[in-house]
Amino acid sequence: ASAGSANLDLRKSRNATIGSHTILQNGDGIGAIIFRGSDGTSFENAAAISAQVDGTPGTDDMPGRLTFSTTADGANSYTERLRITSAGLVGIGTSSPGYKLTVQASADNQDLIRLNHPSAATAGAMLGFNTDGTTANNVVTLGVQYSNADFDVINIQRSTQNVGISTTNPQEQLDISSNSPRIRFSDTSVTNLRHVIGSEANDLEIRCDDGNVQASSHIGFKIDGSEKVRISD
Repeated sequence: ASAGSANLDLRKSRNATIGSHTILQNGDGIGAIIFRGSDGTSFENAAAISAQVDGTPGTDDMPGRLTFSTTADGANSYTERLRITSAGLVGIGTSSPGYKLTVQASADNQDLIRLNHPSAATAGAMLGFNTDGTTANNVVTLGVQYSNADFDVINIQRSTQNVGISTTNPQEQLDISSNSPRIRFSDTSVTNLRHVIGSEANDLEIRCDDGNVQASSHIGFKIDGSEKVRISD
């Protein structure tokens, strides 16, 4: 007649006598729940949830970690997939997470995190980490997917510290690649006023307009707040 729950209590001692105490050591298994299925001949490992000592135990001190493991298709032994350490660090694809959440790919050029739209499993956002195996060529990618096609939106290249929008190989500190690349600055103090820098075919375009393309437009160059050159429409 209380708020207490039903518990599954797994206990471990290094003493050879049941009920007697001998302190555990770092890395000792404490308890596990193992899931096995029949292949028609024998029961094969499918998955496991286990707890181990995760540090040096002492009096009133038992640091522990949890690991979650699954068996890959074509295998009969499970592999650790996720770990929660005694420090509360979570690792996916790594047994040594160094942060609150560490996600490690198993090979180069793999997306690490993907957020799918609920109405379409093939549409969503992607956070990727791509590399050819060398530290200098690491690239962080933000992208989107639609209709089974990936589109890289932003790429940050470690070797050059270049940022690319719609390009996987940025050549400058900021590289925008599209049919008509544009940078827009909107002035919220003036209705619909905007400043646009972009390209049109082989031409450089700089304009200021009120929302209607090139209406009341001009290009001005100022030094210390004083206009020195103006090109009007």
